[in-house]
Amino acid sequence: MTLHSKYNVMRTLFYIITILLINLLTAFNSEAQTVTCKDSAFRKAYSVTNEAIRGIHHATLPNDVTLITGSYTAAGAAVSQGMAMLLNAGGNIQTALTQALNGTTTSLAWEMGVPLKDGGILLEGSPFIAVPVAGGSDNMVLAKTDASLNLQWAKSYTINPALYGTINNQIPGIVTHFVTQIDNGDFILAYSFLSNFSPAYTGVFNSIARINGTTGDIIWSKDFMSSTQAWGYTCGVFQQGNSLEVLGFMEVEPDIVNSDIRAVYAMKLALSDGTIEIMKRHRFSNIHYSGYHYNFNQFRARKTTNGYELYGELFEDAASGLSNRGFMNVQLDDNCNVVVARAWDNDYTALTELHETLIDTVGNIIFLSPGNTGTLYSIYATTGSAKRTRMLNIQGAANDLTGMGWGSRIAFKSNAITTVMCNNTSSGLSVIELAQLTPADTVTGCTGKEMPSYNMELPFGFIDDSHGWDMVNDNGLVASPVTLTVASLPVQETDVCKTITTCTGIHISGEDSICAPAALTAQYTGRTTGVCAKVIWQTNTSPYATLQTLTDSTVSIQYTAPDTGSVSLKLYAVAGGCGVVQDSLEIRLFAKAKPVSDKTFLCVNDSALLTPGHWFQTYLWQDGFADSVYKARLAGAYQVKVTSWCNTDETVAFTINGNTSKVSLGNDTQKCNNDSLALTATPGYSSYNWLNTYHLLSTGGNTVKVFPDKDTAYIVEARTTDGCITLDTVQVAVLLSPAITLGNDTSFCTGQKVVLNAGNVFNSFQWSTGATTPIIEATAAGSYQVKAQYSNGCFSADTLVVNTVYALPVLHMPDKLIVCRQQNDVLQPGAGFVTYEWQDGSSAATYLVTQPGNYWVKVTDAHACETTGTTAVTRVADKPGNFIDTDTAMCTYASVVLQPYTTFSSYVWSTGATQPSITVNQPGSYTLQVTDTNGCIGEEVVVVSAKACANSIYFPSAFTPDGNGKNDQFKPLVTGAILKYHFSIYNRWGQCIFNTDNPANSWNGFYKSKSQEVGNYVWMCSYQFAGEKEKVEKGSVVLIR
Repeated sequence: MTLHSKYNVMRTLFYIITILLINLLTAFNSEAQTVTCKDSAFRKAYSVTNEAIRGIHHATLPNDVTLITGSYTAAGAAVSQGMAMLLNAGGNIQTALTQALNGTTTSLAWEMGVPLKDGGILLEGSPFIAVPVAGGSDNMVLAKTDASLNLQWAKSYTINPALYGTINNQIPGIVTHFVTQIDNGDFILAYSFLSNFSPAYTGVFNSIARINGTTGDIIWSKDFMSSTQAWGYTCGVFQQGNSLEVLGFMEVEPDIVNSDIRAVYAMKLALSDGTIEIMKRHRFSNIHYSGYHYNFNQFRARKTTNGYELYGELFEDAASGLSNRGFMNVQLDDNCNVVVARAWDNDYTALTELHETLIDTVGNIIFLSPGNTGTLYSIYATTGSAKRTRMLNIQGAANDLTGMGWGSRIAFKSNAITTVMCNNTSSGLSVIELAQLTPADTVTGCTGKEMPSYNMELPFGFIDDSHGWDMVNDNGLVASPVTLTVASLPVQETDVCKTITTCTGIHISGEDSICAPAALTAQYTGRTTGVCAKVIWQTNTSPYATLQTLTDSTVSIQYTAPDTGSVSLKLYAVAGGCGVVQDSLEIRLFAKAKPVSDKTFLCVNDSALLTPGHWFQTYLWQDGFADSVYKARLAGAYQVKVTSWCNTDETVAFTINGNTSKVSLGNDTQKCNNDSLALTATPGYSSYNWLNTYHLLSTGGNTVKVFPDKDTAYIVEARTTDGCITLDTVQVAVLLSPAITLGNDTSFCTGQKVVLNAGNVFNSFQWSTGATTPIIEATAAGSYQVKAQYSNGCFSADTLVVNTVYALPVLHMPDKLIVCRQQNDVLQPGAGFVTYEWQDGSSAATYLVTQPGNYWVKVTDAHACETTGTTAVTRVADKPGNFIDTDTAMCTYASVVLQPYTTFSSYVWSTGATQPSITVNQPGSYTLQVTDTNGCIGEEVVVVSAKACANSIYFPSAFTPDGNGKNDQFKPLVTGAILKYHFSIYNRWGQCIFNTDNPANSWNGFYKSKSQEVGNYVWMCSYQFAGEKEKVEKGSVVLIR
């Protein structure tokens, strides 16, 4: 249903209600009547002589007993006291008490009275420094009583100064608070406070504390703060199994209309310790009517069958400054999600505030607000339709519903009975007034008079807001005992109902719709029936109407149309001023068309919402569209003809500019396997943003490089110089070819090979060796690459590297072997191999051969390469023997040569010599080990004995020092043991050219490195043998060349 259809329905309902009221009024005769209140309905006033009493909260207890809590101030007193009284079902006083806090130094006011599961009462309030109560406290007081208000315990709960400072320096104070009871009898205290103690602790804190119901001790407390919250409070706390469901309202900064956005929050806390289980925030959204700004107030919460409900007052602030007030509710499920949100405007546009909004036990919406002549009490169905509106006439000099904190002015009894409480001043006396209303009440001066009314549903909704709490503090509340002094209070009870006179009927006729820019003047006639005085005209203080009375039953009104939208006002005609017989006419003022567009410039694929205003009867756009809001998708000129509720037409024009450029990525494309691809967007845009960065490398500007491994859509967002954003998408299909796996890089032994298989699913093959077959063999070291083309045109490739072709192990195994008798012969193929395998299965590195036969061994090296060697043992041979003289003798001064009889393959003497013969100079034993051609080894020991020999010395007569190795040296030949020796040689001039004391030294024919001449040279030798005398001999020697 459109907004205009809803308005028609509401106007029809208004006329129906008016007709019903006329029928009801004409049922009375025209004479004055005396009426009294029914037994079930009453209005009573409660006061204390010459002293101030003030009601803040009232609640219904069992047996329809009413509990009123508030404050009491004795005459001339500097402080106030808490006040609580009990009324029976008829409104008569049962008990009235005061409770003084801490002697007489601090004021106290009870702001709530909660009926408990055990029949007792919990009083909740705040102490205040000054009177009257004005807020600004940093603590709260709870007092538990029995059903007769007898005190059981009382405690004070203070904002923890260690965290937040004190009320005297840094805390602005607690601003809202209330208490409820959970299943086990404990209390949940909900409160909000402002703090600016430090930059870290500045803001609005929404707090929850669990209080032991028996002792009043704090079980846990939690303070929650959001940096974006400017105001707000908790509206309801409900137990859900082992959790607490907490619902609240907050103002969130900033907003597009330069004020705070309203939001609601819902969270679940663990009942045991207050830990957050769920936290969700939902922000108000009215995107369709940007000229309006909604405020929320008087929020409450309740448990419903399917979840929870937040509800309260709604301000609809128009640009002109009007404040239309209505009702809103938000329904949430058990998981804190918004199910539905609705709002309705009501017809009392001049109301300054809805002082209370509640939902009764059957789901009716109750409004309570101050009207012109009394307290306005309205009932609406949850669908928003009006059910009843009643004006309770003011009995005293003032109707005061303000300053009542979180207290309730409305309470519900059994049988759909409602009680309404307010504070009045009568004859200078402060009084509490209580009115009890029943569904069957007639129109009387006691229970008020009926007022026609309607509601209109408003555009309304919420969106999710992901912002949660920025700070959660524990132990933010401190409890301490408090002493209360209780005293009785002498409250006086007075019936308010009194006799009044009425006349029978009155009816207003005239235009109920006024539309700009047409004529804004209209006349109205008030026709009366019965005996009534002159008709008195008045409006509900609307600034849009100026009245001029023409006759005793007609009036002329000069209207001033609003700048935008429509406003509703009431015209009242009262006959005789009796306050009962009257009629009213709802008059709706409509503004002229006001073209509004949320955008004046369009980009490609963008749209603008155009509206001339939502307050017209019909709309006809240039293309035949017939709604109040038109979505323009292209730049250009648009127009709409609107028909007002006064049936006048007006044409409104719009002009929308735009940019039609569109970025392009070209046609969809494809790539193979891991290939990369360049994507290029249309050049010339101020910036490019690639929205899908999967396997994307930016090269700057309008080109990127992509290498996806699966089919991928790439989106580019290009921005024009005038701020337009255009997008294009290209689909990159990835074609895959089967992978080729040649295997891991490898090495192998000489004579081996590796088979490389590229598979048989490809159309063609190209190897780095030049081969074009699927399979090749690698026999040498090197890199082998293959590239194969698949049926879709894609190529697959792989590479295998043969790192090394290892040489085969080298064995030392003779082809043939003769075994020597009585000698262990060992086959030694070589050391350092990993494994050995002999013909008999043994695995030692060597093999002992004892008999003829064929012997073979297979060895494996560190590279797993293998070689096999074979040796044939043909016969058994004897080892060498008797191959040298084993006994000989020598002169003590001489030497002897030791030598075998025959030739062998190798010799090893005990002296270490390896030649066939050795010369020995000392007697002793000498061993010779020989190896013959068969490899057999023999060993003999030669014993050399000493023998006595004659002494002699012999001097040669010539020598030939020509360097041929024969007779090149000249010296005497000495035999025997010589003790003393000196030998010298002289040339023909007597010059000594050689001398020595060692018989072993000889002259080589040189003197001073110079070869001497051929000729005779004289020698002289002195010597002495052992056992003989010294001798001297002389002679000559011939040097021959």
